Amino acid sequence: MLKLNITKSNHSRRFFKLFVALLASMFIGFFSLTPLSTVHAKTEKAEKIQKNDVVILTAGWCHYCTKTRQFLKKNNVKFTEYDIENSNLGYQLYRSLGGKGVPVIRVGDNVMFGYEPEKLKNLLNDAGYHLP
Repeated sequence: MLKLNITKSNHSRRFFKLFVALLASMFIGFFSLTPLSTVHAKTEKAEKIQKNDVVILTAGWCHYCTKTRQFLKKNNVKFTEYDIENSNLGYQLYRSLGGKGVPVIRVGDNVMFGYEPEKLKNLLNDAGYHLP
């Protein structure tokens, strides 16, 4: 009978250690989450960025992103660029705009997916840029 109590005691200790370890991991996981206020701040920043005249979302390996960048520079169009693979904010914008490829070009409230020079030129002219 004494052995049985010792065995129960060992099981209780193991259970207690496991329970404490589980609680500790939950505690650490809870405090490693991003606070809601930080998420809200990131969303506000994203909204401010989306209101910029021209925003391009790119990736370093993307040839059409390079062409888009060159087109905008050649036509003296100021733009903000975010590499979606290296910028959390860029990736957040990309997801919010429904991006499925790059480049994603936002001119005012209009969004264009991919690089089509004539379409981009028309989009910019409609937004008040006067491209030849």
